[in-house]
Amino acid sequence: MIGNLNHGWVFICPQKTGSLSMRHWLLELYGGERISRYHDRIVPETFRSCYKFITVRDPYERAYSAWHHVGRKQKSGPSRKDRGISFNESCKKLAFSSGRLVDFYSDANADGFVRLEMLSEDVTKLHFFDPDKPLPGEHRVNSGKPGGGFRAAFSSDSQESELVRTLFAEDFSVFGYQP
Repeated sequence: MIGNLNHGWVFICPQKTGSLSMRHWLLELYGGERISRYHDRIVPETFRSCYKFITVRDPYERAYSAWHHVGRKQKSGPSRKDRGISFNESCKKLAFSSGRLVDFYSDANADGFVRLEMLSEDVTKLHFFDPDKPLPGEHRVNSGKPGGGFRAAFSSDSQESELVRTLFAEDFSVFGYQP
């Protein structure tokens, strides 16, 4: 979590939402400081009156990214498939340990959000956005992931699709994604 009292903002960083890219952009162009652990949800008292926002991501792609990340954690050794980590196991872990995005939003008492897929458009709506400063670079959604992302890897009527729709139903509706 980072914030800037002078500009009146706090950025809460949910996992697997492009939050690292957003954090770098904010720190480089809008200053700020680390005010809590990176993925914390509870905003420190000093910053609670600031505008609080998070990044969100299409639930299918977030789940797929988390599963892909499991395979990258170890530079050598067996792949995620060889270690027996299924997409479904990874998805449940994301839902129950990292949390649904609506939970981050609620726990942080956030005021707004920016969608990873619409980053360049959504950041222009932030009250501290300066049109004379560059927009954040487009996050390379699914770059380097085999098959180009969730929808390329799984059919819409697959067991995996149903699991994501079930576990992240509120994320779809609250943040405007299509299930």
